[in-house]
Amino acid sequence: MRRQLARIASTAFAVAAVFPSRTGAQAVQTSSDSIEGRWAGMAGLPIDRVPIAFEFKRDSAGKLRAYLYQSVANFYGLELPGEIVRQGDKYILKEWALTLAPSNGGLEGTYFPIPVPITLARTTTLPSEVPVPDLPRGPGPKWQTKLGAAIYGPAAVGDGVAYVGTSGGMFYAVSLADGKFVWAFAAGRPVFGGAALVDGALFFVCDNGLLFKLDRATGKELWRYDLGDAAVSRILPHQVVDRSGDFDWDTSAPTPTVVEGIVYVGSADGSVHAVDGATGRRIWRFPVKGKVRVTAIVDPTRVIVGTVDNLLYALDRKSGSELWQRDTRGPIVTAPTLVDDKLIVGNRNGLLAALNFLTGAPVWRVQL
Repeated sequence: MRRQLARIASTAFAVAAVFPSRTGAQAVQTSSDSIEGRWAGMAGLPIDRVPIAFEFKRDSAGKLRAYLYQSVANFYGLELPGEIVRQGDKYILKEWALTLAPSNGGLEGTYFPIPVPITLARTTTLPSEVPVPDLPRGPGPKWQTKLGAAIYGPAAVGDGVAYVGTSGGMFYAVSLADGKFVWAFAAGRPVFGGAALVDGALFFVCDNGLLFKLDRATGKELWRYDLGDAAVSRILPHQVVDRSGDFDWDTSAPTPTVVEGIVYVGSADGSVHAVDGATGRRIWRFPVKGKVRVTAIVDPTRVIVGTVDNLLYALDRKSGSELWQRDTRGPIVTAPTLVDDKLIVGNRNGLLAALNFLTGAPVWRVQL
């Protein structure tokens, strides 16, 4: 989460939208109007305002830094990346898309790629961490089974069996009664997504670029389909070592969606596929911008998918042609969901929004 904040404002459009050119920007100098000190206030869109506080102080090199205090995110003195610079009457922290200006003795401005209002006033105290309460321990597990590698995808459960893949390139069927293996299948590369269970078969995707169909009873491969993304690499969170880097860690994969015998699934090469569930034959393929790492929503007429390049697409279910697209201004790394006629979508930049399912037009949004 700490590194997530470091990349929140990394997209070029966000910086361009919130900030003017940095020409003439300079390090903040100590003066009577300096923002150094402690500040507290509120931030967020009108329907979702939360407390926020900062301490602005200089480091050993004399650069002005920002330290975040926000109980809702459990941050207490988190050093934000970058140096605060002054541009005219504004104080700007580009790396966090934060801009503040003096107003009536306080500070007002915006932050995040979708500009969220923020108001601050000087304070003498900052939020402090609440101790974790001493709670009683719950019961232990009935059983546990070691699978030999990290598990990133959700387990699918049906008929007394759990089906789950691992980053070690294996896919397992495990008995819910005693945790014993029913069968094991060597997929060949890490499995980061879940399985779709349909009748006597299951479908899942693997980082070797393949969509597999297995027999649920035996684990026997029935067919494989090439999604075309075997060469796409991943960055796991523990591999991020540079605070100045682009923190695009990547630990998810779609669970195939099967409707009326057709498998709908996105791939990391930037495409969405419709595949015949019986034969493994391609029905259509549509190119999109960015990796698709989330599960598709399918209704009688359309397929909805999101990409890590911020875009949400609605495609015609029969032909795969584009019906609409919406820029959410942040990587979509969890699947949207449909509630009544509203499409609920979130992104890595903290946006939660409801869109009209038919048109993609926004109904409401909050910045968390």
